[in-house]
Parts: sequence; C-alpha cells; structure tokens
Amino acid sequence: MAGTGVPPINIEGTADWSSLSRMMNSKGIQFSKARTAGTSVMVFTNTPADYRQLVALLESIKRPFFTYQLKEDRMDQRVIRGLPREMSVNDIKEDLVSQGIADAEVQQMTSRTTKKPLPLFLVKTKMPEKLAEIQRLAMLTVSFERKKKSSEPSQCYRCQRYGHTQRNCRLAERCVKCGEDHNSTSCNYVKFGFTFIEKDELQLPQCVICMIVLSNYSMRPNRFERHLKQQHPTLKLIGLCTDGAPAMTGVRSGLAKKLREKSPAMVSTHCVIHRQALASKTLPQEVRQTLDSAIRIVNSIKSSALNSRSRYASCPKPTCWLAYELEGKVIIFLEFKEKHDFLTMFKNDTFQ
Repeated sequence: MAGTGVPPINIEGTADWSSLSRMMNSKGIQFSKARTAGTSVMVFTNTPADYRQLVALLESIKRPFFTYQLKEDRMDQRVIRGLPREMSVNDIKEDLVSQGIADAEVQQMTSRTTKKPLPLFLVKTKMPEKLAEIQRLAMLTVSFERKKKSSEPSQCYRCQRYGHTQRNCRLAERCVKCGEDHNSTSCNYVKFGFTFIEKDELQLPQCVICMIVLSNYSMRPNRFERHLKQQHPTLKLIGLCTDGAPAMTGVRSGLAKKLREKSPAMVSTHCVIHRQALASKTLPQEVRQTLDSAIRIVNSIKSSALNSRSRYASCPKPTCWLAYELEGKVIIFLEFKEKHDFLTMFKNDTFQ
C-alpha cells in the first residue's frame, strides 16, 4: 500500500499506459508511483479520494482491473449463534437496527457441500463495539463470534484468479466449471451431455440420456465424463439434431463430438429452421430491409385478435395475405388504422 494505507489498483494491459496516464492527469488523479506487474500496471494513488476517482474512471471506460477494499470501507464480520434456522434475515436486521446497529448487513450462512441453510447468521457492521453489547435478538440469548479466516488463499469467483475477491474485480469473467469466458451461473452443461434443473434455488446437472440428477458437487467436466463412461459405456445413438451453437457442434468439446466418441456411427445434423434464420442474416441490405418491413407489418396485424380475424375474413389461404390478391385490402386496412409508417413501407417500390 506504499505507506499511504490506500490499496493499489492493478490495471490490465500495458500497451496504452501512456494515454491512460494522460487521462488520469487530466482528471486530476494523483498517484505516488506505478509499476508493471506481469501483463498489468499496478498504480498506487495518494489518497482515498484519488483511489475512488480512478476506480470510477476505469469503470466508465470499461477497463479491466482489480483492486482491494479501502480500510475505511471494510466491515467487521461476526457470526450469530443461538438463532433458529428458520429465522428471517429481515427480522434480525430490524432488531439490530432497533438496538443501534444502523449499518447492519445480515445474511444466512449455508453449508459448503449441500448449500442448505445453517442456523448461523453472518452480520457485517462498522460498529463491532456496540454489537458486542447485544445479548438478545428476538428475545433469544445469542452470542457473536468473529468469523474465522479461511486457511486457503482468497480466490475471485469472477475471474478465478487468486489474491483478490470478486467484490473489487472488474476483470473478464471466467467459468470455474468449464474454463470459458462466461459467468459460472450461466454455464451451458449441454456440451458435456448434461442439462440442469432448478431445485431449492440450486442448479443441479441432469444427464440428457438417462435423466439422472447429479449433486451440486458434481458440476465439473471430469465428473460429467466419468458419468458417461460408467453409466453409458455402450451408448447407442443414430442421430443428433442441434441449433449449430459451438457448445453443440464444437470439434473439440462440443456435445456432438462427445457423443460421437461413444457412438461413432451417429450422424449430427444442423436444424433446417436455424439454418434459415442464419441465412436471413446475410441477405443484401435492400432485401433485408424489405423482409424486416414485412415482419413488422405482420406483427402489427397479428398483435390483435380483431385485426387478425378481419384480415383472414376474405382470404381462404391465411398465408397469402401479403400477396398481390390482398395488396389492396392490406392498404385499406393500414389506412383505416392510420399506420402511416407501415403504409409508406408497403407502398415503397422496393417492397413491391
């Protein structure tokens, strides 16, 4: 902390440090020193105000960085014992506030393995002295214990690096389950041959072949592969139709690749509907604009049941309403509804 009590800020990337330092000077951000640390630059600001200003600047330009919490912002953490598991967190907080702990933050602790709630509650506050004077909550005798520090090094659950926490991390997200660049909560289990179900507010992996639900602890690629190897050693599949996403068709770790290792004769196909949707994205600009205009007109008419019935009333084939035989009726309908923007698009020579 360079003797100032202000934690350093590790800014990812060193190539554009000159332009970034000039930007900091223009904003009046003072720092005592800056030095390279691998692929990042470690900046030591002079005061907490400079620290906050630099953090705000980096967040505004969406620059990846990580730092540590200011000492003045740190909150003392105590564990409350003596309360029932079913106790409401809001009731505990209200009781603490009524006894003078105005900044109390309360959360219920959960088991590391089962993720089930425990009869323990964690309270964070900047007034630990007042907290030590409290003996009862909800008319029950309670005790406050200092939260034990973990013997393991701190790890960020955002970027999965060690030495800092996710609260002060703005680096790129990395999934702890598959190692790809996305949040762990949105990990796609399908590429491992699994989907997931929600149970007690938890995501549990479910095999797409046998529909067996595994435990939360099993959400790792090697455990997925072990399940496929042990439970489905003679997997017999003849075909797989997917939407063409990399998680499905990836040549190295896609679902089709994983299943083909078990069933070499399996044929993987790309869904025709998805292929049509992809093909429409590469249409020429004029054709694309015409297609978008037609879709907007269709959606406008189909948004109302009354509009839809009036459109179909004189047409035996519902799919022909934008054809030449209904062109005049569509124009009359748009004029009656005063859809002037749609009417302009429909009468355009390009649309015709």
